[in-house]
Amino acid sequence: MTTTDLITDAGLTQHTQSWPAFLQQAAASGLPLHSVWLTVVDPHGRLKGKRISQEYFDPAHPTEMCGYLMTSDGRNNPVTELSNGDTGYADMRVIPDLRSAALMPGEPGVAHVFGHAHGPDGAPLAIDPHAILARQLDRLAQLGLRAKIGLEAEFVLQHGTRESMQRLGHRPPRPVFTRNLDYSADAPPSVHAYLDAFAQALSDSGHPVETLKCEGAPGQLEVTFRYGDPLQACWWHLRMQRLAMQLAEQKHMTANFMAAPQTSVGNGLHLHLSLWDKDDEPVFSETDPLEESSTSRLDQAVGGLLATLPALAPLYAPTPNSYRRYRKDSFAPTRFNYGLDNRTCAVRVVGEGAGRHLEIRVPGADAHPFLAVASAVASIVHGLTKQVKPPTPIAASGYDDVAPHLPPTLPDAMDAFDSPAAREALGADVVEHYVTLGRALVATHDQQVSDTDRRLWFERA
Repeated sequence: MTTTDLITDAGLTQHTQSWPAFLQQAAASGLPLHSVWLTVVDPHGRLKGKRISQEYFDPAHPTEMCGYLMTSDGRNNPVTELSNGDTGYADMRVIPDLRSAALMPGEPGVAHVFGHAHGPDGAPLAIDPHAILARQLDRLAQLGLRAKIGLEAEFVLQHGTRESMQRLGHRPPRPVFTRNLDYSADAPPSVHAYLDAFAQALSDSGHPVETLKCEGAPGQLEVTFRYGDPLQACWWHLRMQRLAMQLAEQKHMTANFMAAPQTSVGNGLHLHLSLWDKDDEPVFSETDPLEESSTSRLDQAVGGLLATLPALAPLYAPTPNSYRRYRKDSFAPTRFNYGLDNRTCAVRVVGEGAGRHLEIRVPGADAHPFLAVASAVASIVHGLTKQVKPPTPIAASGYDDVAPHLPPTLPDAMDAFDSPAAREALGADVVEHYVTLGRALVATHDQQVSDTDRRLWFERA
């Protein structure tokens, strides 16, 4: 099966009907459509696209968008090594994926459809995050397996809008609560009102959340969706993220998805992943986990993750800020290790029987969902095909282990990513593209004078 085949047949069950049937469904819900928002997902996990009047949206016809969307840095500046005047900033063709069609959370009368980026020759762009994930799911399918994914996202709700923060020079804003309210029912009324509106808007648009709760850091919240198809999990996550930010703005707050929004605070994006065979039977329930003599596919999946994730860090920790989350005793991992129901490890084996799955705890909330999931699936495919046996699981604190450390900085991660291991997993074209983007980001970051610079060195210069 090719990437093109996966784009047209990934086994999804939601919205597989024709576009007219989707329009009828929307009208029957009392929300007839007036606009369709067609987007791609850029390399930084942002939605980029066009809002098209419903009567002019033709799902059978590609839409042109400037190809620099796939070659720009996080601030929409073209990276000259990838896109410049010599290329003419030519268009790419965006083909709608009707399986992704859904009402846009928080925007009555607006549908949202994800699109796949293609070149002028009609071939899928290998660097499109959709194509990167589809290629890894294809590799897994060739082994007779498919993944089910549930995403667990954390973010910090803060007073003040993004515009007001810009006016104040991005000084740390106040969180909406200051105590540790992990699992608490005693959040301030403004937080309960926000969560109620958040859950209702998602449900009304066909994206029901599984759980919402307060977390341990000041202002921190957690949202989870039911596990399912990896592409759908990524679609829903990006819509959720956008809605969280929009609702916060309406209430003069900010939803902050930085991996380390302030010192000693970390936001994660944990991947809950299980494997299923062609008969839809759970693979990880086939044996007791991690027996010393075991060679189960669970062991091989864990072995592959620990062997390959070190080379793929920019896919799940994409910014310099990402690496400030990895601190001892922070509930974020610091070493590539694993354990049974152990939240101090990079990989946590959790659940029993058909519910047994892997929680991959290395991605931060700033991670690109498509690329983070692709990195996990690629690592698992490596473990299954090479029959990689994992080391001994951690029974105590993973922070005191001797396993390899996570990269301390993005430059270190980029050096490991620019490697044969990453090229074998993802393809040379993908690695070279994202190495170029990542190193451009590092160069921009290193040229900035920060508040820390001024605070530490002003009186010593």
